[in-house]
Amino acid sequence: MCCGIAANTAADVKSNPVKVDFKELSHVSYALTSMDFLLIDNQEKMDKVFEIIHGKSTGNRLPPIPTLMEGDLYLVVKPKVKNSNDVSIESMYLKGKTLYIEVKPKDNPEFEMSSRTAPNIFVKLLSKVNFTSVKTIDIN
Repeated sequence: MCCGIAANTAADVKSNPVKVDFKELSHVSYALTSMDFLLIDNQEKMDKVFEIIHGKSTGNRLPPIPTLMEGDLYLVVKPKVKNSNDVSIESMYLKGKTLYIEVKPKDNPEFEMSSRTAPNIFVKLLSKVNFTSVKTIDIN
């Protein structure tokens, strides 16, 4: 298919997926990246993300900066929200070079209820994956 945009449904994605294990670490209501997603695969990128987190943090204790070991991958993803102010990640699948993230809307009491700004979700990928794009699928 040349130059077309294919719509992907949850059924299409699950036909030949590779499950990706992950751990959600935090949700924040401010931007950690200007892009839709940021793959953190080196300590320099991690330090830049935590520079933003520490700048926005209040109180006496700052969250520790994770140290990346060889093979560690972290991801910041900004899924779109429609009728809620946050989402929970239900699952991740790799198909080709695209990482599909299934999200479910939720209301986060730590965020303004009227906010429709995309949350920034900080995730540690527990599976070794190689991808070039990220797509979120709302499984409302």
